Amino acid sequence: MNDRLTAENLADAGCSREMLERFEALHRTNRTEEEVYASELRLLHSQRSVLLDDLHDVQRKLSCLDYLTWQLRENHEGGKKLQ
Repeated sequence: MNDRLTAENLADAGCSREMLERFEALHRTNRTEEEVYASELRLLHSQRSVLLDDLHDVQRKLSCLDYLTWQLRENHEGGKKLQ
């Protein structure tokens, strides 16, 4: 795997500098290829979970805005839609 491209991809995925360093450090250990692979997958899964939690937070906020928009429209002149 190309180290520069991997680092860019991790950064694009929102990974912290610390995670990037941990990811790179895996290749400087005496671990077997399988151990490195398993550790890389755990790190990637961890970042995916963080992003998914962030996504759910944004979805909740959008739902709140959608509800307020609906409520405003329902209350405006007896439910008359805004133009």
